[in-house]
Amino acid sequence: MVCGDDRTVKKFAELLHVSGRTIERAFLAETGLTLGQWRLKNCMESAAELFKTSDNIERYAAAY
Repeated sequence: MVCGDDRTVKKFAELLHVSGRTIERAFLAETGLTLGQWRLKNCMESAAELFKTSDNIERYAAAY
């Protein structure tokens, strides 16, 4: 399932010229979640909002 930006920690690290571990530590310190956990939570929350406002769940599910 793709939900938003799917760049890897490695890609972010390359863009910022730091190590992947530095990105992981900073993200965890700021959010309390790993990048993967945050992405899943964000995606699930977005889907929940769409389900609340959409009368056609099948159409949304087919998009993902």
